[in-house]
Amino acid sequence: MFISSFTKLVALSAAFCAVVAKPALPVPPKGEYRIQNADTGLWLSEKGGKQTAGTPVTVELLEKPPVGGSLHWNFATLSSDTGTLQTTLGPSWMLINVDSADNFTPVVNPNTRSVLTIQPAPGGAFICGSPISIGCFTSPTNVSATVLIEPYTGNLNQIWEFNPIGNP
Repeated sequence: MFISSFTKLVALSAAFCAVVAKPALPVPPKGEYRIQNADTGLWLSEKGGKQTAGTPVTVELLEKPPVGGSLHWNFATLSSDTGTLQTTLGPSWMLINVDSADNFTPVVNPNTRSVLTIQPAPGGAFICGSPISIGCFTSPTNVSATVLIEPYTGNLNQIWEFNPIGNP
């Protein structure tokens, strides 16, 4: 009797988990998006609309976008798992910058772009350097803070949801 009840409990638990888990989404098609972090709910932003090389990419609230900045990004697919991001202001490209201490940071640059690896994940995608060993975009928890590039962990703070403009 115990084994039968235990077996039913395991089957019920597995069925529940299958219903709750979000599927891995495919790499988004070319288009204009708002990109939201699955953990913090904050949105990728080109803060302040400076359009100068080296302006950091931050996270902001959708309800209170940065003055002169943009939460809109054009995504262009280069292959089945790579692409580029470009702000709709300016426009400027997403570039992974390396500082003198070998820290990686996403910044905007009007002239230079980085190829990004986009890996499907449950409920969104990981946005990482190319190669992925560079690290993945990681959302800070504070509004207006700079997005980090950290080693891949698979945590929710590294999963980003591509929301087509017109379908926030």
